[in-house]
Amino acid sequence: MYVQFLGWVVGIATGIWLVLAVLARLGLRLARKRPRRFWLPVFGLALVLVPLHVFVTAPNAAAWLAVGMARTRGDEIFYVGPRLGADGHWILQERRSWRDVPADAETAPRDPHEARSPFEVWMTAEDGVRVRGFLVPPPDEPPRFVAVLTHGLWRGALEIETVGSMFRDLGGTVLLLELRNHGRSEHATFTFGRTESSDMIAAVQFVRERAELRDLPLVLFGVSLGSAATALAAPRVERLAGLVLDAPIDSVGAVADRMVSGRRRMVPSWAWPDLKHALSTWSDTSIDEVSPKVELKRLAPSVRALVIGGADDARCPPEAAQAVFDAIPCAADAKTLWIEPEADHGKVWQVAPDRYREHLHAFIDAILASTHES
Repeated sequence: MYVQFLGWVVGIATGIWLVLAVLARLGLRLARKRPRRFWLPVFGLALVLVPLHVFVTAPNAAAWLAVGMARTRGDEIFYVGPRLGADGHWILQERRSWRDVPADAETAPRDPHEARSPFEVWMTAEDGVRVRGFLVPPPDEPPRFVAVLTHGLWRGALEIETVGSMFRDLGGTVLLLELRNHGRSEHATFTFGRTESSDMIAAVQFVRERAELRDLPLVLFGVSLGSAATALAAPRVERLAGLVLDAPIDSVGAVADRMVSGRRRMVPSWAWPDLKHALSTWSDTSIDEVSPKVELKRLAPSVRALVIGGADDARCPPEAAQAVFDAIPCAADAKTLWIEPEADHGKVWQVAPDRYREHLHAFIDAILASTHES
């Protein structure tokens, strides 16, 4: 994929240069000037500039596109919030293609103050970025706990509906958070989870400001990119009761390196250092320094944790999940590592929904039991 992109960049850049040369030659001809050896320097310089395009132009163009495309995919962008049946049952929705969108569906960005769902809420992060969420109460009042969930890269609140419904069935009030650049949240520089963690902090502050939720046990959940944002935010959250990380990112740099060198290689190894540097430049973030497993060591020892991974996950393999699990400082009997066989990245709740529900049930029961004891 990257090699094809590289070819396009070099070809387009060379083409632009030759078009400019033709225009310059026509201008000289109109001016009745006939320079000697015009084309030899033109083609010679075009060849000399090829390394510049390969190692500078192409990596920066690719990084600029990658950072700019960190937003919700087209088949989920029209998600407007959870749906509940007449009996209070959460009706899970599925992704849809562009052609399935009704003719009167809204396609342009709308006024973020105008709610489209009774569950829609808005929060402001510490840097002023406004993010959207959906706050769904449990089927039976009052709630037993509150859970804040967030999604992965190129996804949105739709992705975490299934897990949100599981938490809700266990008696929790659920907040589905859409990170900046995703869903209808405002756009900002994409930073691989670093500033996205402030969106999680804003969500926590939002639920803590509600009287009916303020004193309830708080659980944070994140999958993939959301796991990085959640892990980076968790040590900053006071009175955090539980942490669930699915498809956990141990280090953003390590994930990127695995994507380059693994069986699903996207970038040739010789081009990766320049592209990696360009990604860090355009995102204003050194991706090697975004390391959730390092930040998790600062987590309060009282926080219970559930780490979930898939055995077939090439981006966040079992050893990455193990590294994240080992970094969490709580007692051995207060954290659980579950690796589901034959599950790919962020697909565990699809492969084994019953076992997923059982793990969450045991996790929440342990949190509530410890809360009652204290």
